Amino acid sequence: MRARGGSNSISASPGRDSARHEQALQILVLDYLREIQTRQLYLTRGYGSLFDYAIIEFNCKYYNSL
Repeated sequence: MRARGGSNSISASPGRDSARHEQALQILVLDYLREIQTRQLYLTRGYGSLFDYAIIEFNCKYYNSL
């Protein structure tokens, strides 16, 4: 069976695209957290540390954040 266009090669695997997308999202989250840390915005929300903010606001478990 041939793909549309007559080529029998695969341009990119879905797994690779998914991994790139996940990596891009991780970078966005880290940039977001860096900005929160720099401006100490977690303090205005009543948290004593960025760690506490991230765990509670993102509904994370401690072991998932290590």
